Amino acid sequence: GRMSDALDAVRLLLTESQTEAGEIAVNLIDLNKQRQEIENAITREAMAELDSQADLDEHRILVVARSDWHPGVIGIVASRLAEQYARPVIVLAGDGALFRGSCRSWGDIDILAALHASSGTLERYGGHRKAAGLTLAADQLAHFRSVIRAYARDSIQPDMLQTGLKADLKVSAGDLTLDQAVQLRRLEPFGEANPVPLFICENLQIAETRLVGNGGRHLKIRLADHPNGAQLDGIAFGAGDAGDWTGPGDRVDVCFSLEVNTWQGRRQVQLNIRDLWPADSGNAFDDRPWEAETLYRSEGALKPLLQRFSLPWQAVLPDKQEYKAVYQYLRTHCGEQPSIVDLTLLSRKIGRSYQINLHPFRLARILSVFAESGLIKHQDLGQSRIRLALVPVTGKVSLEDSPTYRRLAAEREGGVVR
Repeated sequence: GRMSDALDAVRLLLTESQTEAGEIAVNLIDLNKQRQEIENAITREAMAELDSQADLDEHRILVVARSDWHPGVIGIVASRLAEQYARPVIVLAGDGALFRGSCRSWGDIDILAALHASSGTLERYGGHRKAAGLTLAADQLAHFRSVIRAYARDSIQPDMLQTGLKADLKVSAGDLTLDQAVQLRRLEPFGEANPVPLFICENLQIAETRLVGNGGRHLKIRLADHPNGAQLDGIAFGAGDAGDWTGPGDRVDVCFSLEVNTWQGRRQVQLNIRDLWPADSGNAFDDRPWEAETLYRSEGALKPLLQRFSLPWQAVLPDKQEYKAVYQYLRTHCGEQPSIVDLTLLSRKIGRSYQINLHPFRLARILSVFAESGLIKHQDLGQSRIRLALVPVTGKVSLEDSPTYRRLAAEREGGVVR
């Protein structure tokens, strides 16, 4: 985002005065702090408006506008909101009789095509399929919202909002060399039309981890491939919370790009980790919980699930300790502000916090009970992702009155819920 004149940065690079450089640097630091505060405030206000007005099932492109927002940070805000709501977002800031906006897409959706479809309401627009900008007259805002929503409803199917990384090649740790990382640089520059190559390494053991960056936002990790004796260093930006669900000794699969890291004159291979995930254990119910969830939803009963995966009842029915642990964790780590979570990772985080083995399938049942009991709001986003927020509760709540709780209990006893 831009808060001031970009020439300040140019002057910092060109000045030969140490005193002037120091003054400019301090000013730029202050501007950056101010930018962060404004960005966070606008994001909170935008989320509050969207949470009160937007129906995520109906609105597959979100539009949010205010006349008092700073136009220099709305691009960053749009990116954060797109990640938060898992769909394209358009953020508009008023400037008298005009609104200027910034768009960020989600998945493989072409946001520029959406602007083409609504061009009759716009003064000007431009960009590419992932990001764009626009200007429209203030008196066209309502019409613009209507046209965008109609386009999204007709052109964006629910499965288009589901995303995933696409790796180019599966490799072993022993295959990765400094020479290969150097050779990959010949493919630069990387961008929208020339994406950086992504690789997958499976079943690596975490040797050590540490948090780095401001507030421990990033995860430095060392991975070991014991059959080959290879060790790899990597960094996962923005993944500081991964330490809540994994740690040394655990085995993970990683998706990454290959880089050359230079430190104190020494060059070595480094993995820029885009995603890491628990490695398969060989147990289908544990490794592919979404298959169990899909089967349960299609059959509407637990018995087909027990037969398919050869499970006892205890594997699919939450117990009282798990209900208690989940609610305590949510009260500690979640708030009334909605957040997007992955059920598999959330189950591991709760399990590590309370020393229990909580399966994602049982967690999903617990969350359904909580939602029906008025303790939380949650919405299924697909791919084991949900949008979750706590609901303020003043009185005592009886989970046994939940339809899901009664249905699970009745199935266990062989009865029928009417």
